[in-house]
Parts: sequence; C-alpha cells; structure tokens
Amino acid sequence: MLGLPGMLGTIINLLTVILGFGLIVFFHELGHFLAARWAGIRVLTFAVGFGPPIWSWRKGVGLRRGSSVKDYERLVREGRGEETSPTEYRLSALPFGGYVQMLGQDDLDPGAVSAAPDSFQNAPIWKRMIVISAGVIMNILLAGVLFMIVFLAGLKVAPPVIGDVVPGSPAARAEPIGDGVEPGLRPGDTVLEIGGHVPHRFDSILIEAAMAERGRSMDVVVRRAGFAEPLRFRVTPEEDASRGMLDLGVMPEVSTRLIDPGNEAGRRALLDILGRSGIEGIAPGERITAVNGEPIETQLEIDRAFADSGGAPVTLTVEDGSVISAAPLAELERGEVVGPETGPIVIDHLLGLVPVIRVADSGDTSQGLEHGDVFAQIGSVEFPSFAEGINEIRAHKRGTVGLRVIRGDQTVEIEARVHKDGTVGFSADDTIRIDTLLSLTPPMIRQPDADRPAPPPAAGLIPRAGARVVRVSDRAVSNFDDIRSALLDATADARAGGADSATVRIAYAFPYATGDAGAVYETDWTLDRPALDRLGSLGWLSPLPVWAFEQTETVLKADGPVDAVLMGFGETRRVMLNVYLTFLRLSQGSLAVQNIKGPVGIAHLGTLIADRGPIWLLFFLAMISVNLAVVNFLPLPIVDGGQFLFLLYEQIRGKPVPIPVQNAVMLAGLLLIVSVFLVVTFNDIRSLLGG
Repeated sequence: MLGLPGMLGTIINLLTVILGFGLIVFFHELGHFLAARWAGIRVLTFAVGFGPPIWSWRKGVGLRRGSSVKDYERLVREGRGEETSPTEYRLSALPFGGYVQMLGQDDLDPGAVSAAPDSFQNAPIWKRMIVISAGVIMNILLAGVLFMIVFLAGLKVAPPVIGDVVPGSPAARAEPIGDGVEPGLRPGDTVLEIGGHVPHRFDSILIEAAMAERGRSMDVVVRRAGFAEPLRFRVTPEEDASRGMLDLGVMPEVSTRLIDPGNEAGRRALLDILGRSGIEGIAPGERITAVNGEPIETQLEIDRAFADSGGAPVTLTVEDGSVISAAPLAELERGEVVGPETGPIVIDHLLGLVPVIRVADSGDTSQGLEHGDVFAQIGSVEFPSFAEGINEIRAHKRGTVGLRVIRGDQTVEIEARVHKDGTVGFSADDTIRIDTLLSLTPPMIRQPDADRPAPPPAAGLIPRAGARVVRVSDRAVSNFDDIRSALLDATADARAGGADSATVRIAYAFPYATGDAGAVYETDWTLDRPALDRLGSLGWLSPLPVWAFEQTETVLKADGPVDAVLMGFGETRRVMLNVYLTFLRLSQGSLAVQNIKGPVGIAHLGTLIADRGPIWLLFFLAMISVNLAVVNFLPLPIVDGGQFLFLLYEQIRGKPVPIPVQNAVMLAGLLLIVSVFLVVTFNDIRSLLGG
C-alpha cells in the first residue's frame, strides 16, 4: 500500500490487512456492546483483541496494567461497588478483533446463565434478538460506509468490455437472439447486462458466470460497434477445468501499455517474444500511442491494424515519439484436443501439423530447465505437443517425470519433480514460430466452429513425432509461417479455380533420430476442398500477444454523496446475495470448495490488493465486512444466526431450548466450523506453496 518493495512491503501490507480485519471484528462487537447497553444488559468486558489483557480501564478504578477484575471485586466486597462500573474496557495482547462478554451469555457454554435482573436471560426476548443481530447490522452499515467512501473517491476497475474470446468457448458459441447476427460474442463488445444484472466492471461478468446454475443458459446483452441497438445472446457457462468454476471464456479489454513484470525472468520472457517478432525499440512499461500514424486507445486497435495489413509491415509509434516497423504474424489455426488429465485444451496447429512444446521461462530453476529448452521427450511421449506435454506431466503428479530437452547443440536428461497440482515449474511455449519441428498429429481436433472433433487433414501424413519439415513444393521452410506461405502458393490455382482438391509435395527429416539423422523423406499431401478453404481463410495477427499489455482501467465513481450512498448500499446488497449464492452453488456442485478462501488465502489476497492502494484496500475490507455479516447470521449454533434461532424457538414455545440440546448442537456447530476452517486453510496453504 505504501509502495515499499520486496519482503518489507509484503510485511507492511500484511500487517495493514490484519489490522483492517481487526477493525471489522471490532465494529461487529461494538454493535453487540451498544445494543446490550441500550437493552439494559450488564456488559462485563469489552475487549479489543484476544488473549491476556495488557491494559484495562474501568470507571471508578481507572487505568490498570493487566485486568482490573480483582480491584472491582475488592471494591464490591467493601460495599463500594456502586462507585465503579461493571464493564471493563480491555486491550488484549493480540489486537486483532475483539469480543463482548455479557452477564449470563456465553456462546461456548449455554449453561452459564444468570438470575440477575440485568443478565442476558432476563432481558425481553425481542431485545435479546436485537442484541444478537446488532453485530451483523453494524458490519453491514460499516460495509455500506466503506463502499460509499470508495465510490466517492473513485475505484479503478476493468470496464465490462470483452477484450478477447477463447476459441471454442461458450462465449464463442453464444447463440444470438434475433436475426442478422452471427453466433458468438466478439472482442470490443460492451456487456450491458448478464443474467439479468448490470455489470459495472469486468469481474462482475466472471462472477455472474461462476454463480450461474450448471447447465442453464443465461442472457447476455451487449453493445457492439456498427449496431444501433443492443444485441442479445444466450450462452451456457461451462466449467473451466483449471479453476473448477463455470466460465464463459472471455478476457478483459487491455490497454496499449506493455506490462512490466517487475522481475528479470518476466522481462526476459516478454523481450524474447518481442525479439522473435523482430520488434525492437520498445521496453516493458512503455505505451504504444499510434498505429500507422492513427492514435489508438486499446490493444484491440493494434490487433485490427495487423489483421487488415494483408501481410505488409505496420508502424507503431511509442510514447517517446519513436516509430517501429513490425511485420504481422501469419495466422495459424487454433483447435481443441481432449487429454485424459487436462480435459479439453486449446492448441495452435496448421491443418493438423502441430509444433513441439518448449520452455518459455523456468520459474523453478532447481529443476534444471532453462529458457528455450525444447522437449524431445516427456515421460513416455517423444517430441510432445503442448497438450501431450501437459497431460504427461499431470499424469505424474506427486512423483517424478523423466525429461529430455534439446538445448542448443546438446541433449540434456532431467528427472523432474512434479508438484501436487501437476506442474513442473515452467511457463510453456512451443516451436511454431521458430522451427518446423513436429509433434505427432492428434487423431482428432475440434475446430472452434465445429460441433464435434474430426480427423485433421495432416492425420497420418508423418509417421512419427520428431520430424522437421524442410521443403514444401521445393520451397525451403524454417517455421510454420513459411509452411503456410508455401502451402498457399502451391494451392493458389486450385483454390481460385474451385477444385475439389490439391496435392502438395512435403519433404521432411528426423534430425534427432539415431541412424537416419541425415535422411530426407518425401510424401504427397492431398488437401480436400474444406482443407483448402480453411487454409485460404487464414489472415494476419499482431506479433504482440494480448497478455503483453496491461488491462484497460476506468474509474467507477459516484456523481455525488447521494449517489455514493446508493452505490455503496447497492454494492453491499450485491455482495451479500453473492455470498448466499456461493453456498447454494457449493451445495449444487457447480462451484468447487477449492475456490473458497480461508483466513490464509484472504490474508494473502489482501496483501496483493493492499499493494494496489488504500482505495482498493477499503473496497476489499468492505467486502470482508459483508462476508462476516452473512457468515455470522447463518443458522449455525455457534454463530449469531444460530443464537437467533434459539431465541425464536424460545419466543414460540415460551421456554428456552433445553441446555443439553444447546450443548449438543453447539458441539456439532463447532465441529462443522473447525472442519471447514481446516479444509479451506489447507487449500489456501497448498495454493500458496504451489501444491
């Protein structure tokens, strides 16, 4: 929050978040305290923090080091009790949160009752209901005030604009409601409504999809350039296997400023992408201000300029005034294959020719992998594709996997440890832009516009993995872009003349095979009409990937104090409903328990949010305050909601719930809370450790 670097900044952020949590709990207990005083119930202790008291203050006794209970009891024995207050205000050793102790009320000991006239039991039931509810009410009011402050100051958020759509995803297949519109949401669409709710920021789109009922479609209303009226689509969210949540497959809009990863490994990976695309003269953190001399505001405009280039170079103007000429990338195909460990996974290919997986960056240097390593073997799979490599690694989770990598002129053998989540510790890339090295063509690939997988045109073309294409119709090739260009030239007449097929001569070698490293093989490849059409439909892409840019941000700000109040309590209501909906989706199985954060995960998330500044921290604490209110009022015996149900029973039956019954349900509630706490804490720690 203070912008301090490294471990010191993390520690400061963590302490800030913990104190913020403590403030939320303090206000919760303050609600109970004020309501108890109003109801005439004797309050024995109002404590800030937990554990042994460091300092205490009591009217008639004054400030004391430690507790003033013994002084108070002595004054009562001496007949001077009326001169002192029964309430001790205490600062405890762990100043995170607090508690209120009332005479005759103990959540963990229902039998600790009192017959005193100012005890909890002797207050009217309706007053006791107010006292029990007051903590929750205070948390809701606190959240509303915090949200109001946030919206008065303005919160930087990603706008509800689609920046990219994952091929083959539910968003890409969204069914239009009405005529004259093709299926699928599009980059640049502004989401006006989703599932009947108006999203004010992009993460609201993700939340609505995650909270949807499994298998049920939802309506999405968007504003699209070129259309006078909003467009309506029907889309059914599907589970994202990597996150265990329902998802649409949309990405946020991004700006024209390159990311600055903040570490040397990340910068190296970004500069590697730029260097491979022939782009020099722009550094991480710099902004592109114009394309072909025209001012731009979003990364989508960069993509469109390259798409419309026809293969000609595009000029990029950097914010310092320098001009860069960049060649577009030849568009290749994206398809979906299904693996036993990953489920559906998207790969890049060209009519079924698939590149080999390589290391973009090695995060876990202890494994021995290095930037640029090409995988000659992972486990039992030789020259694996991206999908094959990820599947084979995940098949060895919690164990080890043998790796053989090509590093320059050397071949290196590695025995790598596979983490619990099925990863080895590297960012994956492939050889598609730097080599013609091939993995084995998958037997089935589902294209984004197809309902089901089908054999690709290259199926059976090359007998085994590890081949390198050296010529296409007597033209030498060095990467997949060259293969595409040669195929287009070789089939130009057939495509233009409407021929049913065209045959192309392919020459390939096995450079890393023992015995035939110098041999060159040739084969004829016959492409039918659908394959020719697919080849001819390929266009041009930006050499700058979407992930290389920062997200677009807008300021979500109220028009004035009244609007801030409305927005604040509107956000409070939305968060409350989402918490209840989360429990419902957990019970229905459309949301995995691994996605629920416990104390460790919340604290970690809080430190990341605190690093974004005080306004985001206030927003985060407001959400936590709402969550605390909702969880506290669940019908569980050990929290306020369960106590409220006991009082409701007493009101209806005219007598309290029997003490043995209270003890039994208290124990059951305690076991449930502790079990949930242990599960989510275990998941939090496993996530932090990368397991």
